[in-house]
Amino acid sequence: MTPRHLRLPAAASILAGMILSGCVYEPPPHRVIVAERPAPPPVIVEPPPPPPPALHPYWVWRPGRWVWEGRWVWHRGHYAERLG
Repeated sequence: MTPRHLRLPAAASILAGMILSGCVYEPPPHRVIVAERPAPPPVIVEPPPPPPPALHPYWVWRPGRWVWEGRWVWHRGHYAERLG
Protein backbone atom coordinates (compact mmCIF):
# COMPACT_ATOMS: atom_id res chain seq x y z
CA MET A 1 0.00 0.00 0.00
CA THR A 2 1.29 3.48 -0.95
CA PRO A 3 1.24 6.31 1.51
CA ARG A 4 -1.58 8.77 0.94
CA HIS A 5 0.73 11.76 0.26
CA LEU A 6 2.31 9.92 -2.74
CA ARG A 7 -0.94 8.90 -4.45
CA LEU A 8 -1.82 12.31 -5.94
CA PRO A 9 1.60 13.04 -7.49
CA ALA A 10 1.79 9.49 -8.86
CA ALA A 11 -1.70 9.73 -10.33
CA ALA A 12 -0.92 13.13 -11.83
CA SER A 13 2.28 11.80 -13.40
CA ILE A 14 0.48 8.82 -14.90
CA LEU A 15 -2.34 11.00 -16.23
CA ALA A 16 0.10 13.52 -17.72
CA GLY A 17 2.05 10.69 -19.36
CA MET A 18 -1.11 9.25 -20.88
CA ILE A 19 -2.25 12.64 -22.20
CA LEU A 20 1.12 13.73 -23.55
CA SER A 21 1.94 10.40 -25.18
CA GLY A 22 -0.75 11.11 -27.77
CA CYS A 23 0.55 14.60 -28.56
CA VAL A 24 3.04 14.55 -31.38
CA TYR A 25 4.23 17.80 -32.90
CA GLU A 26 5.17 17.65 -36.54
CA PRO A 27 6.63 20.87 -37.92
CA PRO A 28 5.24 22.07 -41.24
CA PRO A 29 7.25 21.02 -44.28
CA HIS A 30 9.94 23.44 -45.36
CA ARG A 31 9.01 25.44 -48.38
CA VAL A 32 11.80 26.10 -50.79
CA ILE A 33 11.17 29.05 -53.05
CA VAL A 34 13.37 29.18 -56.08
CA ALA A 35 13.20 32.51 -57.82
CA GLU A 36 15.03 32.83 -61.06
CA ARG A 37 16.59 36.20 -61.47
CA PRO A 38 15.98 37.77 -64.84
CA ALA A 39 18.81 38.01 -67.33
CA PRO A 40 20.86 41.20 -67.07
CA PRO A 41 20.10 44.04 -69.46
CA PRO A 42 22.40 44.54 -72.45
CA VAL A 43 25.89 45.81 -71.70
CA ILE A 44 26.23 49.58 -71.76
CA VAL A 45 29.15 50.54 -73.96
CA GLU A 46 31.22 53.19 -72.23
CA PRO A 47 34.16 54.64 -74.12
CA PRO A 48 36.98 54.86 -71.60
CA PRO A 49 38.06 58.35 -70.66
CA PRO A 50 41.71 59.21 -71.24
CA PRO A 51 43.85 57.66 -68.52
CA PRO A 52 45.45 59.91 -65.96
CA PRO A 53 48.99 60.64 -67.24
CA ALA A 54 50.83 59.55 -64.11
CA LEU A 55 49.01 56.22 -63.95
CA HIS A 56 49.00 55.28 -67.64
CA PRO A 57 51.65 52.49 -67.73
CA TYR A 58 50.33 50.65 -64.69
CA TRP A 59 46.58 51.08 -64.91
CA VAL A 60 44.08 49.53 -67.32
CA TRP A 61 40.45 50.27 -68.12
CA ARG A 62 37.98 47.81 -66.57
CA PRO A 63 34.68 48.02 -68.45
CA GLY A 64 31.41 48.44 -66.59
CA ARG A 65 29.22 45.48 -65.73
CA TRP A 66 25.81 44.58 -64.43
CA VAL A 67 25.72 43.39 -60.79
CA TRP A 68 22.74 41.72 -59.08
CA GLU A 69 21.79 43.62 -55.90
CA GLY A 70 18.21 42.42 -55.58
CA ARG A 71 17.84 43.98 -59.02
CA TRP A 72 20.33 44.62 -61.81
CA VAL A 73 22.53 47.65 -61.09
CA TRP A 74 25.14 49.00 -63.52
CA HIS A 75 28.63 49.44 -62.06
CA ARG A 76 30.46 51.92 -64.24
CA GLY A 77 33.82 51.18 -65.80
CA HIS A 78 36.94 52.45 -64.08
CA TYR A 79 40.70 52.39 -64.20
CA ALA A 80 42.32 49.76 -62.04
CA GLU A 81 45.86 48.63 -61.39
CA ARG A 82 47.09 46.05 -63.87
CA LEU A 83 47.29 42.56 -62.37
CA GLY A 84 50.53 40.63 -62.82
